[in-house]
Amino acid sequence: MGEKDKQLANYNKMSKKELIKALSDKDQIIDDFKCKFEEQCGLTESSLQQNVRFQADLINLRKRHQKDRQNLMSSVREDILTELIHIKTNIDRAFSQIDSAKDMEGIKKGIKMVSMLMEMFLKNQGMEDISLKDIPFDPNMHDAVLTIEDDVKEDMVVEVIEKGYRMGDKVIIPMKAKVAVPKE
Repeated sequence: MGEKDKQLANYNKMSKKELIKALSDKDQIIDDFKCKFEEQCGLTESSLQQNVRFQADLINLRKRHQKDRQNLMSSVREDILTELIHIKTNIDRAFSQIDSAKDMEGIKKGIKMVSMLMEMFLKNQGMEDISLKDIPFDPNMHDAVLTIEDDVKEDMVVEVIEKGYRMGDKVIIPMKAKVAVPKE
């Protein structure tokens, strides 16, 4: 009895739960099962179809599990990062209010350091800020909170009111902007 035959005999003795666990880690096992089915001529057509359906179910289960896991991880990550972005925005607002005070250099430095740490954290998590001006207005990335008429050919971002953030190609929070629109 060859090594593959011994291995397949062990799989035939496993419970369905044990087999699913073994298959989730080893893609090669599915190919081994296919070879075994092709070699055994004594299988009836119905049991062969049942085994093929079982294999397909296992493949679909593995794909569905992987997709669900990725969706869950992405959703959790977006929720956490969205909360941190709001905290960072509030720190930036507080910092802008402190500028008018005179004896608050220590507080300024502290808030600035926290803001820089938050920026580094967000970048490490794959978040990028959206804060460019003098670019064409894109409603998928920008939220026009103010508009002015100007000598422009198309809508242009002329001032960043509040940074936006994206993760890869997905905009998580659109940038709030002042937009110049063509004169009528």
